[in-house]
Amino acid sequence: MFDLIWVSVSKSGTAPNSIPAGGYCTRACAQDIDCEGQGVCSALDPNDLTKTYCAATCELGNVTACTEPATTSDSTRRTNPILQRVVLDSRMRDPDSPKQFRPWLLPDGAELCWPDPNLANADEGLVAVGGGLEPARLLSAYAAGIFPWFDDQSPILWWSPEPRAVLQLQNLHVSRSLRRCLQRESFLVSADRDFAGVIDGCADRVNGTWITQDMRSAYIALHGLGHAHSFEVYRDSELVGGLYGVQVGALFAAESMFHRATDASKIALVSAVSSLFSAGFTLFDVQFLTSHLASLGATLMPRRSYLQAATAAAVQTVPWAAVLDELRARFPSASRLDK
Repeated sequence: MFDLIWVSVSKSGTAPNSIPAGGYCTRACAQDIDCEGQGVCSALDPNDLTKTYCAATCELGNVTACTEPATTSDSTRRTNPILQRVVLDSRMRDPDSPKQFRPWLLPDGAELCWPDPNLANADEGLVAVGGGLEPARLLSAYAAGIFPWFDDQSPILWWSPEPRAVLQLQNLHVSRSLRRCLQRESFLVSADRDFAGVIDGCADRVNGTWITQDMRSAYIALHGLGHAHSFEVYRDSELVGGLYGVQVGALFAAESMFHRATDASKIALVSAVSSLFSAGFTLFDVQFLTSHLASLGATLMPRRSYLQAATAAAVQTVPWAAVLDELRARFPSASRLDK
């Protein structure tokens, strides 16, 4: 028997896009498969086979069969149709090894509950697959320390990495050259002036993007509801950099940033971090640590500590107007770009 395991990927590139043809073998958690308690949520009816699933195991020779719905009605209900592609790890599981966490498989319309991210495997930390990108699900995920990341070649994947990268105000590093650039006001900064333009700038990558059309639509919808925000950087009235992310209470989960001019993304990050923390935010999440983020002061936090901080931040209230006030106070150019 073999476990179903996703390939390891790096946030600096695209989401998994080389998964060979195959299929998820799924069984209802309420019957037949020992899910070690991970697939059943108390908020769901465990007898409703359309709602709660867990990853089963497949014999290596039966992978293709797992992709096709079975003919009987009972077995059909056990097959999650939104999951089409998997990777089988070539390592045989040691029956004497500790029980491994199995990511939840979420059908469309599944209830808004999540497995404990602390149970997920280390590194990227896949916690769930499937579900949807509706605002309520996205907000519940971020509040639980989980975020979506996938591409057009995979189902929706939900992650909570171990460790987690964050940027704390006291660690924010502004080089002398960047400080001089800010003082000269060579760039103008703003917030929520062109959210769609920022997300499109982040998606415009030569080596491909994980910001699919569904992701774009989902975050623009979140922005329309006041839960997703952007920071823009302009030069000569042209948008040359920015970042966007999601607000849940006093947590800001930065999703992506871009630049079309030297230092533009750094200016977006510095303006965001300084304004957010000054307004009362307590946590700035950057998900994975890259050399670029490390140069600006991002550090790693144990997942358990991050989840505790996220839980505390999510229940706080910070009006976005306070962020705009801090941005204008700290970056006078922001006032000149107000609508």
